[in-house]
Amino acid sequence: FRLAWLFIAITAVAVLLAIKFHREPIRRENLERLQRLDEFDRDVYRLVWSHDRSRMAFVGWEMPVGVCETITLWPVRTHGEGRKLIEFAFSPDENVVGWVENGQPVEIHNLKTGRFFTLDTGDDQCSLDISTDGRLLAVGGYDLGAMIVSAIDGRLVHKLDTGNGQHGGMTMCF
Repeated sequence: FRLAWLFIAITAVAVLLAIKFHREPIRRENLERLQRLDEFDRDVYRLVWSHDRSRMAFVGWEMPVGVCETITLWPVRTHGEGRKLIEFAFSPDENVVGWVENGQPVEIHNLKTGRFFTLDTGDDQCSLDISTDGRLLAVGGYDLGAMIVSAIDGRLVHKLDTGNGQHGGMTMCF
């Protein structure tokens, strides 16, 4: 009986919140109502969202990555101070992140323990993504093909070879 009342109360709150915070889809008719929320004084070429969409990373070229809360855009932390980061990936575990510094191996960091491991792919500019369960890391790049490795220890799980003489970049995504 209590569970039914709890369900009704939660449903009522959800309906009220949906009514109060209703957002129309962006269309030509309401395009002029869009407002700029904030402006960043840095170059950003990629936005990377956390798996739960609560945080987003602003990835520039050869600069530290700034992570902000999604709704408020309040800064959460900066990764790679003093380093030339070009790629970044969130894990479902908010204490684990991955990044690539230009010309350097892929790095997976556990922020809670302070430990990390590197994955030397032989490629100067890799793209990477961490799976939704946090167990796998996909890495791709110019002339590299694709690799799936363990996000825990860097052990190779699978490699896709694009063949000799095949050139071009591969962007990885789970």
